[in-house]
Amino acid sequence: MCKEHNGFINIESKPGEGTTFWVYLPVPQMEPAGPDFPGADRLASGKGERILLIDDDLLVLDVIEEMLSAYGYEVTTATCGQEGVQLFSEAPEHINLVLTDVVMPDFSGREVFRRIRKMRGDVKVLFSSGNQVELPEAVEENGAAFIQKPYSLSELL
Repeated sequence: MCKEHNGFINIESKPGEGTTFWVYLPVPQMEPAGPDFPGADRLASGKGERILLIDDDLLVLDVIEEMLSAYGYEVTTATCGQEGVQLFSEAPEHINLVLTDVVMPDFSGREVFRRIRKMRGDVKVLFSSGNQVELPEAVEENGAAFIQKPYSLSELL
């Protein structure tokens, strides 16, 4: 099997300790996949708009960043609310949208919202959560929106 894939296996066995197998397979050199599923051409594409993505779940952060980047958005990521606020403060005029998780260990999404709105009152904010959360009515009245996790690519776009 490994020979077909240009890989190899190392085996180490010690009496009384067991056997360990190491399987080495090469990483294919491919171009990043673009949106190539049915209906992808009908989804909204960006034109370089900058999105600040804030989420403490690294897997979510990576997947959403990859999806948005594949559709033409420029994505900056932060792994916590405090980092997100700091990144926003460095160039508030260049961020078109802040997509933030609601529940995070340091600053909640509400706190992120409060702080960035002090810096730039018209920035668009999209809250996201896998938990059932209630956002204050004032948030919705101030141009923020909410998307429930898990969400599809088409819902996000």
